Amino acid sequence: MTLKLQIQSSTLREHEIDRAIISVGRGPLHDLVINVEGVPKTLGTFLRQDTHYEWISEPNPTVIQLFRNGRLQYKSQNAKTRWSLQKGDELKVLGAEVVLLIIACDPTAGEPVVHQFKMVRDVHPPVHAEVAQALADNPHPATLLRIIAGLAVERTSAKPARVFITLFDGIEVPHRETWAMCPTGYEGIMAIGIVEQSVDPATRLAGHAAPILNGLKNADAVLVEHDELRSVFVPLGTPAQAYVTFDFNIEDHDSTILTQVALAAHEITPLAKLCFDLLDSRKELAGLIEENRYYRERERRHYSFKELVAESQPMRKVFEDLNAQIDSVTPVLIIGEAGTGKELLARALHHFGKTSDLSTRTGMLFSLNCAQTDDKDIDVELFGCVASEFQGRLAPRKGIFELAGDGTVFLEEIELLSPMVQGKLVRMIKESEVRRAGDTVGRPVKARLVASTHRDLEQLVDTNKLRRDLYLILKQTILRLPSLSERHEDILPLARTFLKNYSKRYSKNIIRFDDDVQQTLLNHKWPGNVRELQMIVEAAVLKCDSDTIGLDDFGF
Repeated sequence: MTLKLQIQSSTLREHEIDRAIISVGRGPLHDLVINVEGVPKTLGTFLRQDTHYEWISEPNPTVIQLFRNGRLQYKSQNAKTRWSLQKGDELKVLGAEVVLLIIACDPTAGEPVVHQFKMVRDVHPPVHAEVAQALADNPHPATLLRIIAGLAVERTSAKPARVFITLFDGIEVPHRETWAMCPTGYEGIMAIGIVEQSVDPATRLAGHAAPILNGLKNADAVLVEHDELRSVFVPLGTPAQAYVTFDFNIEDHDSTILTQVALAAHEITPLAKLCFDLLDSRKELAGLIEENRYYRERERRHYSFKELVAESQPMRKVFEDLNAQIDSVTPVLIIGEAGTGKELLARALHHFGKTSDLSTRTGMLFSLNCAQTDDKDIDVELFGCVASEFQGRLAPRKGIFELAGDGTVFLEEIELLSPMVQGKLVRMIKESEVRRAGDTVGRPVKARLVASTHRDLEQLVDTNKLRRDLYLILKQTILRLPSLSERHEDILPLARTFLKNYSKRYSKNIIRFDDDVQQTLLNHKWPGNVRELQMIVEAAVLKCDSDTIGLDDFGF
């Protein structure tokens, strides 16, 4: 049993019929009646075979297309054709209004020949995967133009002589950029590119610019006749004012061309939106990459490590050891008293190695003070976690070793980690993978571990505060930072560096220390090391009202 459908404007009526041959047309004797202006009196017939249906069309000026799996399979006009239909095939009838027939062709299952029957103005065709992929690979007006030209050939009864995409700025300046395509047989592209103003549609039709744009606000397409051509303008429906123009030779088409192009507009609009959205995303991504590169380079310049003064022999030895490890990816342990600049040394390892080339490396530096992180949270902080309602984790989370990429993770006071977390570090270093809390799958990591401590290593191992297996890994590469009292020659250079930095920060014109201050700085024991010197100089700069810091400005 099949359905007899009658379409009159947007009204749908259904009747039961049972025939092997189902005729389609406008007359009252047809089984499938399409009372829509522009559709010929007789379109054709459906012929039911044992396992499939066949469509036999009568010669008429209306274009009938057969789509299979979203692709144009056949197209007929003014010729008698016979097509074998498969389940799911789509017939499109292009008239003054366009009718979409979706075929369910399986007579053995008792399915109707016409499964759905809709006006195309109510249907927004999907963007096919291959088209979307082409735009994703190269989101450019030239790519969109090739796709639109192909659609124009499939959807219209005449081949356009030229196809344009124009980005519009306003009526005063009609266009910003125009791309044109001149197809040759539609098998290849003869020419594509930015065209001269003398031949683009906005210039040719300068007097029509305002009427065209006003017309496009209320219509799917606008037809303008000029010279030997008819130009059909279609808005692309994008935030940027843009439209596509089809130039047809007058002798190559009939009056239905405007309707046919309006049909194509329903498919052009989502394609154009996809293209320009992807183009905007690419531009935004390129801007973010450039911004990221700028700020990372600025950070690199900011940490010029002038504070790593190395005029003393102990610091020169540190620099020699640093240069030996700067291009390595093995874990490093930095040993030194509190305030000696261990984090500064870790930043130097991150920023100045060959693997820190900003053109090839995207890794970041993460610093974590183990003494300032809650023990119950540090596992998740380092290694991440999976979603778990039982543990209150609503979403999976990456740890800093994953987030760092091929960068550096600096763990200060590593001996304060629990033995369990230390064991996870050992496994991560040996296997180059991390396992999130609650997960059973290992994830590869490339980040370099840099750790620090100010305590005696052997004592930490003996008191079970540092696992021996982790100690054996870290002791292979140790950088020892001397205390400030051991690097007497560096005190005044460091003080002058801090003086310059803080004078600039607080907008003061302080240029020197007086002689008594310099001698006092040299005689001080500096139990707080470089950090203490830095804090004392900052306080003196804030207190000083002249261009020279005296003893009265210090809080010794």
